[in-house]
Amino acid sequence: MSLQYVRKLLAMTLAIAGCAALWQALCERRERKRFPPPGSLVDVGGHRLHAHIAGTGSPTVIFESGLGCPSLDWCLVQPEVAKFTATCSYDRAGIGWSQAAASPRLSHRVVGETHTLLRATGAAPPYVLVGHSAGGLLARVFAERFRDEVVGMVLVDASCEGQDAVLEATQPLRRRVQAEVGALRLRASPLLARLGVLRAINGGWTSPVPPSLVAQARALGMRGTAYDWVYGEMRQLPEWAVAASRAGTFGDMPLIVLTASRTPDLTDEVYAGWHRLQRDLTRLSSNASHIVAARAGHLIHLEEPELVTKSVKQVVDEARARQ
Repeated sequence: MSLQYVRKLLAMTLAIAGCAALWQALCERRERKRFPPPGSLVDVGGHRLHAHIAGTGSPTVIFESGLGCPSLDWCLVQPEVAKFTATCSYDRAGIGWSQAAASPRLSHRVVGETHTLLRATGAAPPYVLVGHSAGGLLARVFAERFRDEVVGMVLVDASCEGQDAVLEATQPLRRRVQAEVGALRLRASPLLARLGVLRAINGGWTSPVPPSLVAQARALGMRGTAYDWVYGEMRQLPEWAVAASRAGTFGDMPLIVLTASRTPDLTDEVYAGWHRLQRDLTRLSSNASHIVAARAGHLIHLEEPELVTKSVKQVVDEARARQ
């Protein structure tokens, strides 16, 4: 292969990449105008986070999304909860409508920004925290750091310390292969998103949102920065788990742990390990209950939202009775 041929091939590759990136940028520009943030953007110290406030009353319910998931994930739960109390869903740095942050996404920094955001938007304590997946780890860290402001918690198929060890022990080979394949895909996603490849193959972030929000959800998942959380949040996930473990227990604070039903992609052995970890979360409070969602997988708040709403109301009602 001659040097001249290599140069032509390189020039052609760069030209194609440039055109793809330009197409991606033009699509994003159009979508940002079509789908402006439903809430407000608030400066939390060098970058702005998006917060969506709805409802009135106390305590204020704070929704903490899973890893890389936008506030749009709470579209079926927040409106219902807002009928009986104040609510706030928000996008962490670099997710949804929020700006990215240069600093590492360590747990204490993330929950500090969340607290700053809440105060800036007027979302007053006391708080009931609702954390999905990895957001459950952050909810626990927040509850420990601002213990006097938190009066209840709902964990929605929440991540927990030790989960990787348990799952790898129950199915080591499959987990190892899945982890390697998943890691390769995630490492490539930020570049593929910026070059419009994910848009072209319709491979961006999606969730089972109502039909009226599908286009909006797709637009968020196709943004060039939609997968920057891979390097921001995912790399810090072990630290989040350690911080959550150190947060300890929460006395007799009302706590409901919601767990997904077994899904076809999980073996009985893997699900048994996950279910055991979920039951262990009830040890965080002497006033805890564990409920298995009858019709939902990991995305309980989207697949069985009425259960999440009912659980939040139960915790809110108990918190009010104590005030």
